[in-house]
Amino acid sequence: MKKITFLSLFVSMFIVSVNAQNYFTDYGEITRTDRALTSISCEKNGAEYRFFEVNQADAGTIYFDMTDVIIEVEAGDELTFKYDWTGYWMHNVIYVDWNNDGVFSTDDDTELIGLNGEDAEHEMEKPIIYTLPADKEPGDYRIRMMVDWVVDGHSTNINSLGDKQPIARNGGSVVDATLRVKGTQETVATPVITPASGEYTTAQEITITTATEGASIYYTLDGSTPSAASTAYTAPFSLSQSCFVKAIAVKEGMQDSEIASAIYTFTLASVNDVDANKIYTFFDGNTLNVVGVEAGTSIAVYSVAGKLLVDEVASDSTHTINGLANDVYLVKAGTKTLKVVK
Repeated sequence: MKKITFLSLFVSMFIVSVNAQNYFTDYGEITRTDRALTSISCEKNGAEYRFFEVNQADAGTIYFDMTDVIIEVEAGDELTFKYDWTGYWMHNVIYVDWNNDGVFSTDDDTELIGLNGEDAEHEMEKPIIYTLPADKEPGDYRIRMMVDWVVDGHSTNINSLGDKQPIARNGGSVVDATLRVKGTQETVATPVITPASGEYTTAQEITITTATEGASIYYTLDGSTPSAASTAYTAPFSLSQSCFVKAIAVKEGMQDSEIASAIYTFTLASVNDVDANKIYTFFDGNTLNVVGVEAGTSIAVYSVAGKLLVDEVASDSTHTINGLANDVYLVKAGTKTLKVVK
């Protein structure tokens, strides 16, 4: 959960953004000490999410500008607001300026998203629970969380200092933040790797494409999960050693693509044709021998489908692995990848 203290944001009260100029914020200082807002917590879908620590009794003010704190939601997300309040309770009420006109509407309840304390039991300790409907446009909106007396279902101090129930006299509080509604993002098309997975006897030129215009492609050759920190694909490249190619396509403003993969195996020379200074493998019964490695070299054996079967460290120049059934394997010895057929 992100914790925000008012003192850490105190300087931001004096920075007036273009949008903030439209909103009434001149609430002044508190005039009573028996009522004070300590904090407001915000849960999202039942999990701790944001925590607004204002400590009104120490700050001595009514208004707290925390608009640089973003509450990010998607359609269907449930927000739960809980007020930590000292003294006799009034009403806790929350508005959102859905049309971004600098005024919170009190003509109807379209911008009132929560109100507690009007019932006969005055159950003002109850949380305000709000579920974002699907009809809200993506964007940033001012959300105003208040403790105040309401008249006819609305705060009389929401857009100005009211005459009927002055917020300073009553000991109320106002906290502003930013509600960010996220839209449904499209997903980048999954990359296509050509040629297809298979067994080859000659070097192959590898091409990776995506149908999403303007997307960037990143890839790995060792079967690890690619990301924007991996090697960027800029042009076709040649492969002549067995390896696992994985690729992802990304574009700003869109969801990353699914990961594409291809497994290439290349036929090895027989043991007798292999240079003594190179790494090679051969089976002796059920024992796989990896020859020409240095002690401490990582040895990994994969199925052709990419499943890791063995992960060991060589203790000598010849490393032995037992218990492999008749199949095709890829053996990675350090940085070298070899195909093995038993």
